[in-house]
Amino acid sequence: MALLSIILPVYNVEAFLRQSLDSIFRQKNNCQCEVIIVNDGSTDNSLSIAREYEKRYNNLKVIDKANEGVSATRNKGLDEAKGDYVFFMDADDLLHPQALDIILPRLKQASPDILTWKFDAFYTHPKFSKTISESIIAELELSFQDAFNSLMQSGYAVSLCAKAIRRSLISNGICLDTTMTYGEDMFFSWKCFLLSKHIDYIDAPLYYYRQTGNSAVSRFHPQLFEKYSSAFDDIENFANERGLMSENLAKDINYHFACRLPALVNMELKAPYSKKQKIERLLNIISSNRISSALNSDERLTGSIYNLARAKNVEKMLYDARSAYIKSKILFPLKKILK
Repeated sequence: MALLSIILPVYNVEAFLRQSLDSIFRQKNNCQCEVIIVNDGSTDNSLSIAREYEKRYNNLKVIDKANEGVSATRNKGLDEAKGDYVFFMDADDLLHPQALDIILPRLKQASPDILTWKFDAFYTHPKFSKTISESIIAELELSFQDAFNSLMQSGYAVSLCAKAIRRSLISNGICLDTTMTYGEDMFFSWKCFLLSKHIDYIDAPLYYYRQTGNSAVSRFHPQLFEKYSSAFDDIENFANERGLMSENLAKDINYHFACRLPALVNMELKAPYSKKQKIERLLNIISSNRISSALNSDERLTGSIYNLARAKNVEKMLYDARSAYIKSKILFPLKKILK
């Protein structure tokens, strides 16, 4: 049995798939992994490239299916995984050349429930960090919820590309929500953290994600607030059913919902309806029970957007979001050249 199952959902990534797969198979410890490519109905040459690599490597399996979206595709990979641990990798991203040299021994020796690490972004050519020492590996001596909050603050709790998760943990009724098209990683990861007893952290970037300007955050996702509401209710139910709910966790659920406010404002900015409707939507969002409770009582919510929300100044929230969007569109080509 493989120690680690690396699951790659693939959809129209012919320009990057070879580079992504090479970043796995050029590592000397890749034989301890099984690599599962799930082709989500690609219409380019992605499937042909995947089949090419399948013939070359015995530990690569390709599954072809109709297009269903990334969450259903990842769930299919989970169904097929046989490794002790699972790790989700996007098919246009890269591993650090030493990634498996660091990840696999730690999984074998320490046997954590979750092993998490840093990631970095690149536009064209990644600038890999220098040789990594094992001294940067540490056990997070925190409760499951404190560990999640700590990693949320540093930005490494949410993304599935930043962790290896014990597969038996996921079998406890955890899967990706196929109704969500944005932010689904967080809820999957959070449930895993809630069930974890031992979490290790590697203080170095082992994963490099490609910025193309066409990520999920750049697209409009209808009814995002309603989907978030349902997902946060699901987290609460999940914790209650397993006897994990506490006053602190209930507060954190509201807090993390309120932390989605920047994303919710950006979605309303992109929405194909009138400014009046956007204002009405945002007023309803900041007046909702979870978000209004957090805004009124949680001292962790600092910054301009939360102060504007408390003042119900949603027009200024939209204005600031538009300014930031325009700035990012202007700077993106320059960043792509420099990085």
